Amino acid sequence: MPPPPDFRPDAAQTQRLLRLHRRALAFRDAQRDADLVAEVNLRYREALAARCLAAPAPGAQAEDSGRILYNVSNLCRRRSPNSIDRVVLALRAELARRPQRLLPVAYDGTSWREARDLATGGDPQAPRMAATGPALAAGPDDRLLNVELDYQLPLEAFAQLARMRRAGLRIATLVHDVFALSYPQWTSYTEVLSFDAWLQRSLAASDRIVCLSQHSARQLRRWVATAPLPAGAPRRRLPVSVIDAGGDGLSAAGPAPQWTGAGDAARFVLPDDDVPTFLAIAAIHPRKGVDTLVAAFSQLWEQGQDLRLVLSGRSIDQNMTAMIRAHPEAGRRLLAPGFLGDEQLRRIAARAQALILPSRDEGFGLPMAEAAALGRPTIARDIPVFREIAGDQPFWFESGRGPRHTLAARLRDWLALDAAQRARHVPAQAFAPWSRSAAQLAAVLTGGPDFIQLEMPSGPPPGRTAPSDGPRAPA
Repeated sequence: MPPPPDFRPDAAQTQRLLRLHRRALAFRDAQRDADLVAEVNLRYREALAARCLAAPAPGAQAEDSGRILYNVSNLCRRRSPNSIDRVVLALRAELARRPQRLLPVAYDGTSWREARDLATGGDPQAPRMAATGPALAAGPDDRLLNVELDYQLPLEAFAQLARMRRAGLRIATLVHDVFALSYPQWTSYTEVLSFDAWLQRSLAASDRIVCLSQHSARQLRRWVATAPLPAGAPRRRLPVSVIDAGGDGLSAAGPAPQWTGAGDAARFVLPDDDVPTFLAIAAIHPRKGVDTLVAAFSQLWEQGQDLRLVLSGRSIDQNMTAMIRAHPEAGRRLLAPGFLGDEQLRRIAARAQALILPSRDEGFGLPMAEAAALGRPTIARDIPVFREIAGDQPFWFESGRGPRHTLAARLRDWLALDAAQRARHVPAQAFAPWSRSAAQLAAVLTGGPDFIQLEMPSGPPPGRTAPSDGPRAPA
């Protein structure tokens, strides 16, 4: 992506960008080979399940007096919601049912404070929390949990956490992915610099990292390995655990508050007709593969197929958004209303023949788990993380080379299936309730198991600054 017109990197930032670009090239070379041999570590899954079984059940007495301090700083700002917010809210709701006391906290620009819920009045962009409680007094048995991706958390916030950590606080951070660094061709300069600063500070400040798939954990290790430590440099081992992401977020009975549509999307209603409909829940961004999706449907429309495509997601890439708006079928059979609400998505999914997941890479792929929860078949690009969480159940495209494996060809194959054959492609294996995710997270916060370990410098958190106004990564 081109840089924002108001951003001109200085000499130091330019050097950082060049170093990060070289690392991205090294990452890509290593990734190509690793994806051919990566397998799901079943022993880790068994160890995690055993640890969850040994943990106190919801409603039981906590084994210690420590609290889970749950960072909600991002939810205290007015901003457009994304799928990471769904993770934050769902885990918060389920952790609140666990034996340990859960205390939402946020950085208010000066200090860490306890956070309070706010009424949003149905506005999806309104702050959901406010850092208006007492100043945070962390105890030696407390654990702070960062689930948000928060570029705006300043260096001083990390410095205060470092002081609390020296006094006994333990910190765990959920790293959703490293795509802002590993795919610089799709990332603005400001986002690359901001994410790099956030990741460095988070890794340095944490006692444990959590990922939502073994694939994303391996990618994180691969990224860290592109900057090996000098021989003899002091180092430490940073454990990484993997938990499942829940799929019941779209359910009316799910743990998280229900989203409503944003702006004009809130008024969107699917036409009442019999046109075969397909739904994709994805931000308008190159990594999400929306260009592949539109190209495939365009080919089928030109061949006389009467199909409808509904795209639900935020607009991030302006060029791709302009392409969709200028498409001859825009507003007719190509519908991209924006960020739809949960009730809208449930109704559209119920009428859709399938959910389509065209992403080129994902840290987890929440729509796959949500499709499983809704009992809807999926047509998905054959990428490692989808194989990890869904096995062989989705209807794959690009699982091989050649014209037979393109999305357009596979859609033609799909249309030839009967209802019973389509039903076999519900990705039931991908489903996990958020209650299981919270149980796994509570287990790893108390000591593992470790999926992998990162070799990190043992010095203080980096003091590097970064632009604070960079765009957010697609989730």
